Amino acid sequence: MSGRTQPGQPGQPGQPGQDDDNSLHETPAEFMNAVATLTGRCDGQSVVRGPGAYAVGCTCGWTASAPTSAEGLRLARAHTGDD
Repeated sequence: MSGRTQPGQPGQPGQPGQDDDNSLHETPAEFMNAVATLTGRCDGQSVVRGPGAYAVGCTCGWTASAPTSAEGLRLARAHTGDD
């Protein structure tokens, strides 16, 4: 397994109806490791405050700039189709 819990553990991925690839079931360390090693896919987005604007980015390489964090989040959601 790729750092995930064993199937069938109570309240964990592997139980019927749960998606083993859902990042909500990963620890922060597992998620960050996946984001760091799986470039080229839309596995993680960021909105980072910078001088005069927010830098918005995705692990696939997409980047944008936004005047506010809310606008940056909107752009990131639109990029991944989660708007």
